[in-house]
Amino acid sequence: MPRPLSPTALAGAMSQQTDEVYLVLLTIQHQTGAVYLTSDSVITTSNGNTFLPLPFDITLPKMEESQASSATLTIDNVDRQIIAELRTQPIAMMVQIDVIVASEPDTILVSFPDFSLRSVSYNAMTITGQLTMEAFLMEPFPKDRMTSQYFPGLFFR
Repeated sequence: MPRPLSPTALAGAMSQQTDEVYLVLLTIQHQTGAVYLTSDSVITTSNGNTFLPLPFDITLPKMEESQASSATLTIDNVDRQIIAELRTQPIAMMVQIDVIVASEPDTILVSFPDFSLRSVSYNAMTITGQLTMEAFLMEPFPKDRMTSQYFPGLFFR
């Protein structure tokens, strides 16, 4: 399904040469607040939030309706405080991925909200985690099976 683009983003995408830069913004929400990261090498302000530059690699989800969305996030382990924060979180952190054009930081081109950061692993160089989205459409409905064990009144012997 095509996405509408701003005139600046469309001109940058269609030009043979351009000065436009597409940026990925991460919002990681945890129990005590939120962390804002940008793929740019400078501080970026978008929609009132200040995104700090931190090297990361992200594999964006495929746009398929038949399966649940999943992405992979790898952050450079530049500060031991990140791992300390990960260890203290009893529940999965929520992550939002936004793509913008650097010249129009308040216009979000693509947004992937409501990812859960799960399966986090780390070493001396990187922190890697799976960003998964709850697949409500894949869940059976109703959740209980109508069997004689659970609903004996439905079945006659």
